[in-house]
Amino acid sequence: MLLIFAISWFFFWNLLSTFSISGINSPKQSTQFIYFLFYLSLLLGVYLDRGSENNKSAIHPDSSESVEIIEQKYFQLLKYFVVPVMVSFLIRTIYLLKTKYSIAQMRAEVFGLNTGTSDLFYRSISVTNFYWLVMHPILWASLLIGFVRFIRTGKLNILMWAIVLFVVDSLTTIGRFGIHYAIISLVTMYGLYLIKDSISSKRKIYVGLLSSVLIFILIFIMIQIRKGNSLEYIFGYFLLGYHTNSFALFDMELHNPNSLLYDYTFGLSFFSGLFELPIFLLNSFLGFSIHSISGEIGSYLNADRLVGHSEILGDLYYNAFGSNFFVMFRDGGPLFVGIYGLLFGFLYSKFSSSLKESNPLYSTFLIGMYYILIYGIFKPFTTGEILPGILIAFLIYKIPEIFIFRKK
Repeated sequence: MLLIFAISWFFFWNLLSTFSISGINSPKQSTQFIYFLFYLSLLLGVYLDRGSENNKSAIHPDSSESVEIIEQKYFQLLKYFVVPVMVSFLIRTIYLLKTKYSIAQMRAEVFGLNTGTSDLFYRSISVTNFYWLVMHPILWASLLIGFVRFIRTGKLNILMWAIVLFVVDSLTTIGRFGIHYAIISLVTMYGLYLIKDSISSKRKIYVGLLSSVLIFILIFIMIQIRKGNSLEYIFGYFLLGYHTNSFALFDMELHNPNSLLYDYTFGLSFFSGLFELPIFLLNSFLGFSIHSISGEIGSYLNADRLVGHSEILGDLYYNAFGSNFFVMFRDGGPLFVGIYGLLFGFLYSKFSSSLKESNPLYSTFLIGMYYILIYGIFKPFTTGEILPGILIAFLIYKIPEIFIFRKK
C-alpha cells in the first residue's frame, strides 16, 4: 500500500509537470527517460524480492514486551526533553516576532541570511547546529517510532506528539514543510489504519483526520489571503509550483554540461545526510577541515533559477528544489539511478512484511523509505535529517535488544 501510494504520488506530479499547467517548463524526453528508468528499476527490485525465499521478517516471538518497554521509555524522553526544547524555540520565535522582526524578516533570520548567524539560535553556531543536526533528526526518529508503535499496537501517543512537533517546528522556523509533513503523516496514518484489522473505531479517526487536514489547509489559505496573495498565486505558485518545479530544475541541470550533477560522487551525495553531524563535530572540536557534500549541494541549489513564466504570476523563479534525482544522478549518472531504483524496490518489498508481522526494525526502514520517496520531489531529501532520523530510530530499537534483553 505504501509503495503504491509513493509511486502514484511521484507519477501524478511528474505527469502534471509535463502539461506545464502553472507555467513551469516541461521536462524534455531525455529527462523523462531518467524518471522512468527509476520507476522500472523500482518495480524490478520488487519482482526480485518476490522471487526470494527469505522474504519473511525475523522477530523474536517473545520480543513484543521488550519493544513495548523501549517505546514507553522513548515516550518519556519525548515528553520531558524533546517537547520542552521545541517549545522553548517556538517561544523565542514568538518573542522575536513581537519585538524585532516581521514574518518575512524572521524567515530570513532563521537561516542566517541577514548576518550569517541567527537570532533565533542566539547567534551561536553550536545552538544552530544543535537544532538542525540533532533536534530535526530526533523529530524524524519520533515520527518513525510513532508509526512503528501504531503499526504494532494501534496506539497513537508517540505518533500524534511527533506530528504536533512538526507543526511546532514549522511555526518556529516560519516554514511550510512541517505543515506538509503533518498532513501527509495524517493521511498515511489513516491509510495504515484501514489495513489494520485489529484496530477499531475507524469512523472516528477518519473524521478526526479529515477535519485536521481541512483545518491545516484553511489556515494556510487564510494566512495567504491576509498577506494579499490571490487564489491564483496560492494554487499556482504554492500547490502546483511547489510540487512540479523540481522536475523542471532537474531537467535544466541535466542539460547543463557544467552542472554539479556531473561531478560524480559514487554514493556520497545520496547518503550525505548521515555525515553532517560527524563532520561538524570533527571540524569543530578536532580541527579537521572535512568537506560537506550536503552543504555543497545546498549552496549550489540555493541560487534562484528561472523555470517558467505565467501570465498571472510573471517569471517563475525557484531554488533548492533539486529532488532525489539530483543526488541519485550525481552519484553516478543513469546507472546509479537504476541501482537506487532496484534497491528501493527490493527493500520496500522485503520490509513490507512488517505491516503484518510487526517487526519494528523493518517498519522503521519501510516508513523511512516511504518518506524519502514522497518528499524526494521537493528536494534532495536524503541530504537532510531523514537518514540520521532512521538511524536513531533503528538504534533505539536495536541497542536495548543487544545489550539488555538478550542478556536476560
